[in-house]
Amino acid sequence: MPGWELAEEGRALVRTFRFKDYHRTMAFVNALTIAHREDHHPDLGCITTAASCAFPPMTSAA
Repeated sequence: MPGWELAEEGRALVRTFRFKDYHRTMAFVNALTIAHREDHHPDLGCITTAASCAFPPMTSAA
């Protein structure tokens, strides 16, 4: 997938998104709540003009 990188020995997808300002960064982070509704829980990191998003490996319940 363009723009995404593999991490955690190929088990996670990671991407940094850059924005013009803090408000656009926060709007993006807030929009990621759809991931929660879909039962995906990305690891997020934010600075003023960028947000990093990592989707860690899915785990199955035993």
